[in-house]
Amino acid sequence: GGATCLVLIAGEAGIGKSRLTEEFMLRSINQGDAESVAVKSRCYPGSQIAYSPIVSWFHNEKLAKKLRTLDDIWLSELIRLLPELLIERPDLARPQPMTESWQRHHFFGALTHALLSVEKPLLLVIEDIHWCDGETIEWLQYMLQSNSDAPILFVTNYRTEEVGLNDALKTFLVNSR
Repeated sequence: GGATCLVLIAGEAGIGKSRLTEEFMLRSINQGDAESVAVKSRCYPGSQIAYSPIVSWFHNEKLAKKLRTLDDIWLSELIRLLPELLIERPDLARPQPMTESWQRHHFFGALTHALLSVEKPLLLVIEDIHWCDGETIEWLQYMLQSNSDAPILFVTNYRTEEVGLNDALKTFLVNSR
């Protein structure tokens, strides 16, 4: 409908959250606009690698192709997550270490700009967000608050019994209500 939305699927382990998420994704692909893009990533226990769900999305063929068309200012920030961009574009400026809050804001803006540049409806799935890193969750909150008119639907699922073990997720859930 042209608005950024979030769907949270919560429940106990084994109740069918992943199956519901998968069915939703399949139906969206089969019944949706042929031009839309649906991408899924997954979080794993004990591997809270910063931004790994986002990196997984950006490795999707349709998203990766669009990334190559971004202006250098955005690509220079995306090198932080996708150093392979330097193989194709060794002339890109290397990003400076993030020591100030404005640099983090600029980086979040670059991630957001990259997704918005697709100019097609997006379905972005994060499986098992209860195992997600805090940085990805913080960016997701930023994205949801700053781009209410973009046609992006985030779908994620989590185990209710695991929420207490992830402070970033607890804060996110409180702020998402």
